[in-house]
Amino acid sequence: MRANHVFILTLPEEICFKKTVALHNDFVNLFRQ
Repeated sequence: MRANHVFILTLPEEICFKKTVALHNDFVNLFRQ
């Protein structure tokens, strides 16, 4: 995970980052059920 979100991401990086976050959230939700 990136610690610093201040800098502007390029579009491919932003898409990749959002997919990573979504995947992480799905993973967390699996264990919370």
